[in-house]
Amino acid sequence: MNKQISLLTSAINHIKANVKLAADLISLPGTVEGLQKSVTSISNTLNNICLAVEAIQKTVNEYKKTMKLLQSGMNQHALKETNGNNQIIPSLPAISELDNKTHSASLKQDILYLHSFLEETNLKAAGLQKLPNEEQVQGFRSKPSALPKFPQSLGDHIEKSAQVKFVSLSVISSTEDLQDLLHSTDCDMDGKLTYQEIRNSLDSVMPEPEHLREFDSDGDGRYSFLEEE
Repeated sequence: MNKQISLLTSAINHIKANVKLAADLISLPGTVEGLQKSVTSISNTLNNICLAVEAIQKTVNEYKKTMKLLQSGMNQHALKETNGNNQIIPSLPAISELDNKTHSASLKQDILYLHSFLEETNLKAAGLQKLPNEEQVQGFRSKPSALPKFPQSLGDHIEKSAQVKFVSLSVISSTEDLQDLLHSTDCDMDGKLTYQEIRNSLDSVMPEPEHLREFDSDGDGRYSFLEEE
C-alpha cells in the first residue's frame, strides 16, 4: 500500500513539473517577443550613440583646424614683429578683412584732408598773386598761414612742406635772401639761375620779372653769387 502511495506521489509530482513546463512553453513566445523588442531598442540606442560620436568627431576636427589657423596667424604675427619689416603677411580672413576696411577708411580720410589743404593753399596763393610784391613778402613774414589739423600720417609731411614753402616765399626780400635761394638750388659760384628756374623754386607766387631786376647787375636776366656780392 505504501509503495503504491509513493508511486502515486511521484506521478503527481511529475505531472506538476510537466504542467509547469507547459506553462513556461506557453509564455515562451511572449518572452521571446519581449527580448526582440529589447534587442531593437538596444540597436536604436547604439545607432544614436554612433551618430553622436560622429558629430563629436566632426566638431573636434573643426576645432583642430581653427586652432591650427590661430596658431599659424600668431606665428606669422610674431615673425612679422621679429623681422620688423613692412611685408604684408596673410592672416585669418576675418582679421584681414577688418584691417583692410580700417586702412581704407584711414586712407580716404587722409585724401579728404589733403584735398582740403590743397584747395585752401591754392586760394591763398591766388589771392597773394593779386597783391604787390612787397605786400606779399610782408604778409608772409607777419602772418604765416596756419596749417589745418591733419591726421598723424600726413601732418608731419605737410607741416615740413609748408615750412619749406614759407622760406622760399620770403627769399625775394633782400640780396642775402636771394643768395640763400642760390645755395638751396646747389648753384656754384660761377653758375647762374634764370628767372624761370627761380620761379620753379618759388612755385606759383613768384613775383614778376621787374621786381627782380634790381638784383640783376649785368642785365642778362640771370642771377648768380658774383652779382649779389
